Amino acid sequence: MRIFLLPITTRQSRAIVYCERLHQTVAPGTKPPIAERIVNKATTTWNSWEKAEKGWQKRLVDFTNTTIFKRIPYQERALQSFPALNARTIKAINDKQLQFRCLYPGAFVKGDKVVDVLGQLAKERQAFHWQRLVYCLIGMPISAPFMIVPVIPNLPFYYLCYRAYCNWKALYGAKTLDHLVEKKLVGVEPSPKLDELYTAGLQQSPSIGASTQQARPTSTEKTERTQKVTTDGEEIMLLSRSTAQHIATAFVPELQSEVERAVEQVESALAKERGEEQAQARQEKDKTQ
Repeated sequence: MRIFLLPITTRQSRAIVYCERLHQTVAPGTKPPIAERIVNKATTTWNSWEKAEKGWQKRLVDFTNTTIFKRIPYQERALQSFPALNARTIKAINDKQLQFRCLYPGAFVKGDKVVDVLGQLAKERQAFHWQRLVYCLIGMPISAPFMIVPVIPNLPFYYLCYRAYCNWKALYGAKTLDHLVEKKLVGVEPSPKLDELYTAGLQQSPSIGASTQQARPTSTEKTERTQKVTTDGEEIMLLSRSTAQHIATAFVPELQSEVERAVEQVESALAKERGEEQAQARQEKDKTQ
């Protein structure tokens, strides 16, 4: 299985980690796991609501997509892409049925830092998602009595169920990543193709999709970009929405939406941080006057 480590900014801790999913087939005559059946049912229901032209289903979908889904941390979505750590997963790893290699842009991330970034993400997010899972489990029985209200669906209960599942999946995805890092089971592999796409994106090259030869960075360009990453200067964006599209085309289509969400969230975070820094600087300036 391929793991993608994609730095979002020149601060290497701000990176999206994504595990390419394997599409497993179910043997004839057997049912998928109950968790998978529940997710499939929920997905089918949600897709039918998205097709509604009007009514509360349409309003709910629009509200959820614009205000809730976009706020889900990109780290959570990334960890959900990993298989949950359980006995079956551990056996598959030990039997070498599951092998992991991490692709990353070597011109923008130091090779000896890759495993550190993966381990930091796994450890930090385990405590976070465990706490959020507990909150959801506490809130579910509190909101459950509202199901007796006729006609109106118990949206708070369903939302808490959904968030509990998301946090559970992210928690056990983080446990899997932590297990791989602790056991040194992740192969590290720099990707020249990612270097090309990152460099072309930073140069805002219009020919990125037309010719990979034109987009290929020279050794001088790689050195310049690497120096920019490793310096202690201002934090800058390395990824953009257009680069996300080209990375998804070159590797995994599912990466596009995940990277775009991460880029949007980090851009907002940077804007907020810079606004706070400017406000603090103005306050200090006023005090000195």
